[in-house]
Amino acid sequence: MFNIKPKLNYQQIIEIANSTGVNPVAIAIRENSYGDSVSFWQDPIDINSGNDKFPLISLGGDNLVFEYAKAKAESVQFPVSSAYAHFIGCISAAMLGKFWVQYHGEEQPTALYMVISQPPSTGKSAINSAAITPMRAEIQRLNEERKKERTRLTSQLRQVEKEIKNDPKGNTTAALYEDKEKLEEKIKKMADIVFAVSDPTPEGLAKVAAVQGHFSVISDEATAINTLLGLTYGGSDKKSNSELILKAWDKNHMEVARSNQDNNLSLCPVGSICVIAQDETIKGIMDAGQRGIGVSERFLLVREEPLLGTRILCDENGDALYKEVDRGLVSKYYRLVHNIMKEDNVVLSVSRNAMRELNLARQAMEPDFAAGGKYSHSMLRGHLGKFDKHALRIASVLHTIKNWDGESPNRSNREIDLETMQEAIMIFNELSRTYLSSASAAGYAGDEAESRKLIDVITEIAKKNKGRAPIHSIVAKCRNVTPFNGQQKVSERIDSLLITLEEMNYTCRIDDIVFINPRLMG
Repeated sequence: MFNIKPKLNYQQIIEIANSTGVNPVAIAIRENSYGDSVSFWQDPIDINSGNDKFPLISLGGDNLVFEYAKAKAESVQFPVSSAYAHFIGCISAAMLGKFWVQYHGEEQPTALYMVISQPPSTGKSAINSAAITPMRAEIQRLNEERKKERTRLTSQLRQVEKEIKNDPKGNTTAALYEDKEKLEEKIKKMADIVFAVSDPTPEGLAKVAAVQGHFSVISDEATAINTLLGLTYGGSDKKSNSELILKAWDKNHMEVARSNQDNNLSLCPVGSICVIAQDETIKGIMDAGQRGIGVSERFLLVREEPLLGTRILCDENGDALYKEVDRGLVSKYYRLVHNIMKEDNVVLSVSRNAMRELNLARQAMEPDFAAGGKYSHSMLRGHLGKFDKHALRIASVLHTIKNWDGESPNRSNREIDLETMQEAIMIFNELSRTYLSSASAAGYAGDEAESRKLIDVITEIAKKNKGRAPIHSIVAKCRNVTPFNGQQKVSERIDSLLITLEEMNYTCRIDDIVFINPRLMG
């Protein structure tokens, strides 16, 4: 006759759990069986599948641009952090080709790729217009000066061409031809500046960059970025359409070969993108990142909850409550833009203390990039691995805002200080919330995306095995599905996630078997 081990009652299991610190579910399964453990399972805690669709971010600053962005945002009832982010992006565009920052012995661009998500009718156009109107005015002024210079140079060129024509013996033709080529090159460099393109194509921007060395895309329409990402190029090679964005972020060389040789280009472009788009655009950026193009990691993203439906547009009498922005503040912003855009070849540096702060912040993040780590997915590694360059560019913009402001700007101060770097790091960390939540929402990367997929896999296996899922089966299946495919040390990543899932009442692991919460069995 066999001795049957008596089952433990509820109180006994709880006492053992309290004394050992072991999950009572695990004790119930070990001692009584999975089938008898039902009463010990609690309801699973919801994984934030809403994924912080609107992650709480808070951007602020003690500077003119924040004051103006805040005032304009409040006047049209637009999210303040989104407005400030757009203004920061636009200021980086104003600095384009004029400001650089030293990093590891090289001069790096200070330009940003900034995309803000807001639906229609939220005041996007008002925010965009306030940010770029003085920049367009400056470009008009600069182009008028260039036109005058082109006229002067063209007059000289005509004189040289006349002298060539009147030299039948060719005694001085060689020297004259050399003068002619120099003048033609100067005239070419004096072409009108193309700024703040709102409806670009990759081909058109490449031509602009080939002439002036840089391009800027600023718009309140999603099409501006969708076209560049190839999202509107049905059936085309999306990777090639994204090449300009890839190369222009850090001024890498690119070759453009066309069937018409006249359109072939060889250039080292640098670009700035600042667009207030709609949510589908952020999804498109994530899709591009998932395809392995590498474009998404270059973007800073903002997705705040819109104020639609909560705005108070008039009082009880029907009188509009629109709040006019102080004209003095507008004037100061115009002056700042003027001071920035009249500069040429400003090279910023980073103080020792500021660089230490950047290095320490980067070092603190480093363990998360290891195989199996929190940021081990290629998309997250790509974006957060560029943390230092993103933060450095933000710091460059903040430094320029603070020191080129006013009637007597502190233009001689070219060194980014500790306080500015700390502020830049804070801004990057805030902005990265949207990137992480967007990658998770798309199911491509991140703790939540991986947790949701892991639960799906475990549930699928467990339903076929009476609530049990062998760890080797889980790992084998996960290796071939997004967001785990392509990752190193998937098993280690799953080990880490299972700890969290057990704390959230989804699973219970005993040795090499994972048991699923019976509530998920259907």
